[in-house]
Amino acid sequence: MSRRFSFTVVFLMVAVIATLVGCQTSDNPISSVQQAVSGDTTTGGNARVAFNIMVAANDDAGVQPTIRSTAKAGTTVRFTLVGIRAGQSSGDTTATQTKEVTVGTDGSAEVSFDGVPELPTVAQIRIEGGNIRGYQDFHGGADLVSGNNLITVNPVG
Repeated sequence: MSRRFSFTVVFLMVAVIATLVGCQTSDNPISSVQQAVSGDTTTGGNARVAFNIMVAANDDAGVQPTIRSTAKAGTTVRFTLVGIRAGQSSGDTTATQTKEVTVGTDGSAEVSFDGVPELPTVAQIRIEGGNIRGYQDFHGGADLVSGNNLITVNPVG
């Protein structure tokens, strides 16, 4: 028991030291992200965002998932973008935009966001009154850049 305990303590100490040393290097990607987005991003940006829904890893890129309605009333889809202002200590640390659309008779819902700030962004999709292969909630993320961006979302869970 004493030998196992000693091994565990040594392992934890090495892990902590490796983590601390790794975070102090000049090539720290988190540090460069904070510096890149610390500029004025409080207003709109130049990013345009569209969505790609992927339910399974082997989904064919040419096949579009269809929303299956489970409600007698209209099925709607709510698209939400949450931009994260990393390194900002005061004011709003997120920028949220939401759009809701009605599903068409062909089982599709199309939306795009224009003028989105170039930030690390989380995308969320919620289908009300329907599903895609049994899923109603999807999420994904990307570091947005100026111009066209495509965020792939996957089922939650």
